[in-house]
Amino acid sequence: MLELLRPAIWISFLLVCLVAVGDFISFAARTSELTPPQNESTTEASVIVALTGGSQERLTTGYRLLTEGKAPHLLVTGVHPDVSDSAAANLLGAQADWLACCVTFGRSAQTTQGNALETEQWLNARPKSLEDSTPATVIIVTDDYHMPRSLMIMRAAMPDAVFIPWPVTSQRVDPGYWWSSARAARNVVTEWAKYRIVWGNELLKGNTFDGF
Repeated sequence: MLELLRPAIWISFLLVCLVAVGDFISFAARTSELTPPQNESTTEASVIVALTGGSQERLTTGYRLLTEGKAPHLLVTGVHPDVSDSAAANLLGAQADWLACCVTFGRSAQTTQGNALETEQWLNARPKSLEDSTPATVIIVTDDYHMPRSLMIMRAAMPDAVFIPWPVTSQRVDPGYWWSSARAARNVVTEWAKYRIVWGNELLKGNTFDGF
């Protein structure tokens, strides 16, 4: 009986592998095509959230959007506890007056799930006027290949918030050229696997968003 089933097992295994490879290639292509909102001048938000990890472009882009008036405050989530405010400010290229009024360094998050929790806690701790009953609008800044998973996790943690994805393309990892180096391939393959795990978990909960 096992001998009769063995070809079917191998065929099923090969089909699963082919589907996985095709899904990964689609993920890499779709993430490489992600772009910020086209009409930047009309973008208004409650807060900009830049996720640490990955590329430096996440942080510098978040700060640039703050100085351009896209939102009144920037939350940098996932700063290492040992990194001082001055060192974090140097990474942003931030000036002292902007730091005093408009930048918060969050140090409790160590994962993307932690980034979502830190963002939720920060939003809940904001002073709210009695007249302001609208949901928070959050600009999310992270690497393009990291954006789909980040959006799914953020949406699951804060279903009432409105999220504006602002993907950045890293100089070190471009998902459109994931095959160009071992580092790029490792990062994009790992992110694809994590994305699918989160997607599967959310699907089991009845959430059908895919992060794109």
